Amino acid sequence: VYTVILNVLLSSDNSLKTFTVNGVEVVDGESVELDPYTSSVEVVVEASDANATVEVDGGDGLEAGENALTVTVTAANGDVAVYNVTLVVLLSGVIDLSVFTVNGVDVLGLTSNSIDLAPYTTEVEVEVVTVDENATFEITGGTDLQPGENSLTVVVTAPNGDTYEYGVTLVVALGNNTELASFQVNGEDVSDGDVVDLAPYTTEVEVVVETVDPDATFEITGGSELVYGENTLTVVVTAADGETTAEYNVTLNVALGNNVELAVFTVNGSDVADGDYIDLDPYTTEVEVVAEASDPDATVEVSGGSELVYGENTLTVVVTAVDGSKAEYNVVLLVAAGDDTSLSTFTVAGNDVQDGDVVEVDPYTTEVEVVAEATDVDATVDVVGGSELQPGLNSVVVTVVAADGVSFETYVVSVNVALGNNVELSSFIVNGSAVQDGDSVDLGYGVTEVTVLVDTVDLDASYVVSGDTDLVSGENILTVVVTAADGEATATYTVTLNVAFNSDASLALFQVNGLDVVDGAVVDLDPYTSSVEVVAKASDSDATVVIEGGTDLQPGENSLVVTVTAADGETQLVYTVILNVLLSSDNSLKTFTVNGVEVVDGESV
Repeated sequence: VYTVILNVLLSSDNSLKTFTVNGVEVVDGESVELDPYTSSVEVVVEASDANATVEVDGGDGLEAGENALTVTVTAANGDVAVYNVTLVVLLSGVIDLSVFTVNGVDVLGLTSNSIDLAPYTTEVEVEVVTVDENATFEITGGTDLQPGENSLTVVVTAPNGDTYEYGVTLVVALGNNTELASFQVNGEDVSDGDVVDLAPYTTEVEVVVETVDPDATFEITGGSELVYGENTLTVVVTAADGETTAEYNVTLNVALGNNVELAVFTVNGSDVADGDYIDLDPYTTEVEVVAEASDPDATVEVSGGSELVYGENTLTVVVTAVDGSKAEYNVVLLVAAGDDTSLSTFTVAGNDVQDGDVVEVDPYTTEVEVVAEATDVDATVDVVGGSELQPGLNSVVVTVVAADGVSFETYVVSVNVALGNNVELSSFIVNGSAVQDGDSVDLGYGVTEVTVLVDTVDLDASYVVSGDTDLVSGENILTVVVTAADGEATATYTVTLNVAFNSDASLALFQVNGLDVVDGAVVDLDPYTSSVEVVAKASDSDATVVIEGGTDLQPGENSLVVTVTAADGETQLVYTVILNVLLSSDNSLKTFTVNGVEVVDGESV
């Protein structure tokens, strides 16, 4: 049996026999325009090879603009071909309105294309609905309305960009409001029927009027040429409609005269004013006064122009106006005073004194009593000094100013405060620590000086410090000698400064037979060495050195001990050196005899 396999290949045909959109034949890459709002299309696709498969994507759910329609053909052998068609849904050009109302009025149904509105309407409610829900619109002019004609415009823009303008005229009726928003007289708010009291002699007022409706007009009468008593101020408002009016009346009541000013006021023929001071010669007892009121109906009363005395006298003029108001004018009549600057009493620390005297007082006196009385009781006395006295001379100055305020005399007395004899200390400090007489202060080794701060109770006392430098180990005496301000009294304060001794127990030099050694060293010595020369010197010359060993040496190890005791008597160091006396290597014969005859190595006897 002979067998042969006959392999019939699968077709690679992935072409289309039919490709239509809404019955119109299309090809790959083509664009198809569709009516606005088309949401789906009928797609007919048939492959050339009945064994090929076809898949369609994108023929429904269409939106305005470009939409992709894709047809994928898979041949029997698996080869794939993709066919693309762009479905272009056109944008709408509809600019119609289904609703256009103003305050509920259908504008689309108007014949006059205008709407009448009530006075003072400032805005309207506008409702707009487009036939095409994707169209947009913009409203202009529905707010900030003014009396008369106002334009309201709606511009509709179709999805494709076409526009159309709808317009209507809004006619706001002229107002009939005659109310006042503001009514002021001389800056004060008033109302119809009010009474405004005005100052005497007022002839006009400032009237400010503002209507609620800015288009209303007004006329003011009666605000000027005012007379005493009641005057009527009238404001007539005419509304914007030119027909409606309203009248507002206010009574302006000008008060009785209250002028209390003086037209003439003289003293002894010279003009004066309220508050003036008039200088008069000594012993003047009266003056001539002329006082006349500016208002001839006012009355004038004068008092205080006679029976004058030394110093200040008050001249008073009282003016009474017609309405009973009063004003008082006062002038001081100053009768000149004397020039006596003498003192009837002048004592310092109980002692009667006079200008140039010196008063002696005890040491440390800081104040004295000063009594100074002027002979003229109207003179003034000023005392400077007498307190915060210091040792030595202090000035007490008394100045007498006469009653005339010009003449003066100065009296000077010296208060001599005796110098003090206080030798006490308020502070005594050594190296920052407080001390007192007889104390001891311990200091470290090597301290050669201390810082001494001294304050005396009497700041004028002096002092001398000695013994605070060139200190040595052991006791040092610090002395402060205080000399009182009087230069005689003295006191001596003594403090012992204990400077510690050195604790250094080291060696500056340590030698055995001239060779330097250290603690623990081993020194080899020749056989039979019985002693060595030891030199041991302490670093501190005040330290003591004790040497043990170094003599009576024996073969082998011998200890050499050096003990150093520091100057403080407490610190001690021990230095030990091993002296090794070597054993002898001598194996020679001192004597070698046979039968009394000396022989040597190798000899025959």
